[in-house]
Amino acid sequence: MRRSASMQHGGTTAFMISQTRSRVAANVTVGTASQILAIAIGLFTTPLILSRLGAVDYGAFALIGSLSAYFGILDFGIGGGLTRYMSFYHERGDYDRIKTFAVLGLVFYVLLGLFLFPLLRASTPMIANFLRLPPRIEIQLPSLLLAVLGLFIGWSISGIIVARLTASHRLDLASYANVVGSLAFGVLIFLFLPAIPTVGGVFICMAGQLLFVILTLWIINRRVNGPLLTWPVDARWTDTRALFVFGFWTQLSSITAVVNLEADKAIISRNVGIASVTPYQVANRLALLSRALPLQLLSSLLPTVTARVSQGISREEVAELYVRTSRQLMIPTLVIAGFVIATANPLLRLWLGQYLPGASGLCMALVASYAINNVTGAGTTILRAQGRPALETFYGMLSAGLNIGLTIILIGRFRLEGVVMGTVAGNIIGSGVFIVLFHRREALLWWPTIGHWLTRLIFVVLGAGLIAHYFVGLIDSELNRLVLLPIIGLIGIIYVILIFVLGWTIGLWTVEDRELVRRAVGFVRRHRVSR
Repeated sequence: MRRSASMQHGGTTAFMISQTRSRVAANVTVGTASQILAIAIGLFTTPLILSRLGAVDYGAFALIGSLSAYFGILDFGIGGGLTRYMSFYHERGDYDRIKTFAVLGLVFYVLLGLFLFPLLRASTPMIANFLRLPPRIEIQLPSLLLAVLGLFIGWSISGIIVARLTASHRLDLASYANVVGSLAFGVLIFLFLPAIPTVGGVFICMAGQLLFVILTLWIINRRVNGPLLTWPVDARWTDTRALFVFGFWTQLSSITAVVNLEADKAIISRNVGIASVTPYQVANRLALLSRALPLQLLSSLLPTVTARVSQGISREEVAELYVRTSRQLMIPTLVIAGFVIATANPLLRLWLGQYLPGASGLCMALVASYAINNVTGAGTTILRAQGRPALETFYGMLSAGLNIGLTIILIGRFRLEGVVMGTVAGNIIGSGVFIVLFHRREALLWWPTIGHWLTRLIFVVLGAGLIAHYFVGLIDSELNRLVLLPIIGLIGIIYVILIFVLGWTIGLWTVEDRELVRRAVGFVRRHRVSR
């Protein structure tokens, strides 16, 4: 009897693990596909916006739009806290508690918007003076800042619904909403920007995108999880303390992320010139391919890891989870990074239809920086699931401090390139410190957990990238975009084949790699049949 019960329990556990992995595979597959579509639409709209606005106004758009990240400094890490606690209580079946956290998030963001509005109006002259904006942009700045604030609050509120879907392991459905929003933005840019070729016109299109996303998310969540909110009088306001305590650490991490990803634009605008923000922004958008797509995996894994933590997790399970997640994260990161570095120059020409001096070199440096930073992704996800984000905050503050300090030192001599050099150095040093401390804390050895397969992966990507770069050198710089597109596509196919062949030759690929691919392909086939 006991043996039978034990076998039945083991079978049930194995089935649950299989279901969880299938759901993660579905979330990653759909999320990655939606990210690719959003990026494709961004690739389409960016040259259109750039041609309509010009280099100066496009730089102003990128700079003013990045201010929403600074507004996020004041959100006390609520977004990350909502995902963590909604996932935790979803696994315990406490759905009333989840509604409480949704109410807390909504009330907080509304109050934050009311607090920031007069503060923003009062600080507008100071912002204009610091950024050294052109006169025509400075006149529009009050309304543009109000638009950015409205977009920030709107996207923050949409994040509450995304957190609820993430907690129920349905991040794939949230990805569909992003697809709807991306398509809406592309259509609005194509139809209305020619009639309103201004920075404000772009923000109007972004507002339309936000409206489509919120409506789609609300409808999806209503059908999957039922009502999102409860009456404020029924909410457990005592949960506010837990939310803010967790959010304190994640907020510090968010501040450091803002410094590392957004502060460079303000520094460039003030010390080099606002026109120089454009090549940096373009290079950064292309470089983020190596960061945004792989990180989709971590978004899908967070509720799963949190669920395992809520049920108790041993040190051995942490080590196994860390190794598997690191591998699944770094393979796509380095494969994408290698291709972007090898083909940066023709990719930028294909994308923009014009040559931006220095953009390709900036892109290569930023890609390398983001790839190194992604090594920390598995560790930070595990710490967040455990409710212990302090180490992540420490390394983020170290990276941000080094970034700012080195940038100030280097910008006088190297100008725009000095800004990127400071960013890259800060990321490399900070990420290295985090890896050392995390491994020491969890008693993990570097070579058995990461080193033995990561060095092989780097070798494979380096070999395939060098061959791809050789073919890039044969491309005529005068080719038009219609001819350039199939050539880059052919180089990409050769690059992927080389990755697989070289990886198979040196024993990089494992059974689990093939299983992950099989699950993703199986999900796509089932999805097509159901449609």
